[in-house]
Amino acid sequence: MVGNCQTCGELAVLVRGICPRCLRGEDELFEKIREILHREPGLGIDGLSELTGAKPEVILRLIEEGRLLLQGETRLFCAGCHKPIAGGRFCPACLQRLGKGLGLATPGKKSEGMYIRMNDVPGGRGGGERRK
Repeated sequence: MVGNCQTCGELAVLVRGICPRCLRGEDELFEKIREILHREPGLGIDGLSELTGAKPEVILRLIEEGRLLLQGETRLFCAGCHKPIAGGRFCPACLQRLGKGLGLATPGKKSEGMYIRMNDVPGGRGGGERRK
């Protein structure tokens, strides 16, 4: 889709709402966050923002995309029922309800902690598996 980048405002072909240049920067930032979370797994948005220099909005976008999951207090709410969620757009109950409506398998309950999707780890296993 062509549009204005959410980060820099440049008119470009967008991926996840941002231009290819900002996408590369965001992917580099994600790698930095990943390394920090391996050292300090319980770190929240504000702590990550301080250590990486990233705006909290960028970290929230990574969480909304499901690339990271929050531990503890959250700023995200389910798009279906408005309950607080750790990441993505929907809580497990709404995902299950949506999955049943579409005839899809539903995800199991996730443990607490901040996670990195294995799809985002070089050599990752894919399939949405999570590793602490």
